[in-house]
Amino acid sequence: MVVYNNLIPLKGYIALTVWPLIFARKSSKPLKDVEENHEKIHLRQQLEVMIASALIIAALILIFGWSWWWMLISLGVYYAGYGIDYSIRYLAYGSQKEAYRNITTEQEAYLYEQDMTYLKHRKPFAWAKYIGKRMYRKS
Repeated sequence: MVVYNNLIPLKGYIALTVWPLIFARKSSKPLKDVEENHEKIHLRQQLEVMIASALIIAALILIFGWSWWWMLISLGVYYAGYGIDYSIRYLAYGSQKEAYRNITTEQEAYLYEQDMTYLKHRKPFAWAKYIGKRMYRKS
């Protein structure tokens, strides 16, 4: 579901995905098919990371007898990883644009955003093959 507004994302960006919603600037209404497909790829990535982290956290809860409140952490694991990935790449490349375009999950989304059938044949955790790779270089 796309939520059009003037606050999220920040100016300069078209859309931002926070599972299960896609937030888009009102000025971008309606999103182009490519833009919406890009964000839907992020929705799938976020769901995968949430499920995997929830399973790991559930196992830790059962093993160590922790409170089930720890499950809430699974909601933020994707975003924490995204931020860490961006930070490392920014330090490595010294460019905000180059760091952003080389974030592991962004590489997959940009590479396949024009393939409208991609999500039908995409393998789970397909983004993982871009960990540590640098597909985009600032020109």
